[in-house]
Amino acid sequence: MVLFVSDGLESLQAGLDLEMPFPATRGPKLIAAIKSGQIPESALDTSVKRMIQFLERAGTSQERREEASSGKDAQCCALIRQAAAESIILLKNDDSLLPLDTRRTKSIAVIGSLATDRVVSHLISPSYMVTPLEGIKSYVESSSSSDCRVTHSHGPQTHRLIPCLDKRYTSAIECKLWNMGDRTKEGAEPVHVEVRKEAIETFLMRKVPGLNEDFEIEMVATVDIPTAGNYELGIISASNAKVYVNDEQVFDFIPDGVVDIQRFLFHQHTFEQRHRHNFAKAGKYVLRCVSQSQKQVGPEPVATGLFFGMVECATKEARIQEAVALANKSDAVVVFVGTTSEWEMEGVDRENLELPSGQADLVRAVIGAKGSDVVVVNQSGAAVDLSCADGAGAIVHAHFGGQEAGNGTLDD
Repeated sequence: MVLFVSDGLESLQAGLDLEMPFPATRGPKLIAAIKSGQIPESALDTSVKRMIQFLERAGTSQERREEASSGKDAQCCALIRQAAAESIILLKNDDSLLPLDTRRTKSIAVIGSLATDRVVSHLISPSYMVTPLEGIKSYVESSSSSDCRVTHSHGPQTHRLIPCLDKRYTSAIECKLWNMGDRTKEGAEPVHVEVRKEAIETFLMRKVPGLNEDFEIEMVATVDIPTAGNYELGIISASNAKVYVNDEQVFDFIPDGVVDIQRFLFHQHTFEQRHRHNFAKAGKYVLRCVSQSQKQVGPEPVATGLFFGMVECATKEARIQEAVALANKSDAVVVFVGTTSEWEMEGVDRENLELPSGQADLVRAVIGAKGSDVVVVNQSGAAVDLSCADGAGAIVHAHFGGQEAGNGTLDD
């Protein structure tokens, strides 16, 4: 298997049987080459036979094991939690600062956007997610003799993209698939409806019975706006999309040309578009985003999908000041930093080892206020520069802990 083949014909003759992630370089080109006699059909036969033999060895050509959701299997959940805990590395622990004694500690400040965000690898959609903040609160609440109070400050926004609309603002996102033209017809029904926890829909060689080549993706969610003010809406769509707030159109997304699969999966930051919307008062609003499918131009496959994000607007300086103020009022401080799947992914190189988006400034400011009482937890899949945490009392490397990251961090 090789990613991003540059010459499909020569690679076949050299013995490459599987092109990933899609037959972008082979496909129709390979068929045309065989028909023209440029490559003998026997070369393709040989490659196909090797693939069949591999499938037989792997057992996939016989009985397929029924897939189980890790969110329903208690034994699987326990294993995921154990893996998260056992992967953690304690890099520093001056004066035995860890583990924190919740019986003596009256207040814990949990700081950083990664305390509430998904800590998983690129393109992974877990069936559930236990965030570090949820794990800490659960741990403290389970200690019957503890009256410790846990509070959170977001800190600077860590994400490269506007964070996906999820449980922070809504309990469910209804995702509907419509054949083109049906959505606006009276009495028409969508081809497919499902309820999501995150506003993400990606079509990669996916077939939906009854769905035509030209279709629309509609996402609808009732969001709870905690405070009035400006919020950033982020749209990533392979084709035209429109955003509505309480049925009033507020944004029109038009991509800059054809979006191929590689760009849609690995370079979303190059065509994300943002809209700043002012919610005049706190309360519930209905958000709706409608995206069209993308037409394939030529033999190369194209992407179709929609990513809809939202976050409250705030400057980095204001977020850091808020975090320092909370730290000063707390007995113990745990700062979560690191990268996300938007910074670490296949097909994209990082430009440096720095913590992204002002996180180093956050760590320095909090340590400047609380000194060696601070615990810094780094969540990243690769190396990062943690020199900003030199003054912390404890440093923990927790990797991308997955869907049990919150519990695993506390178990260790």
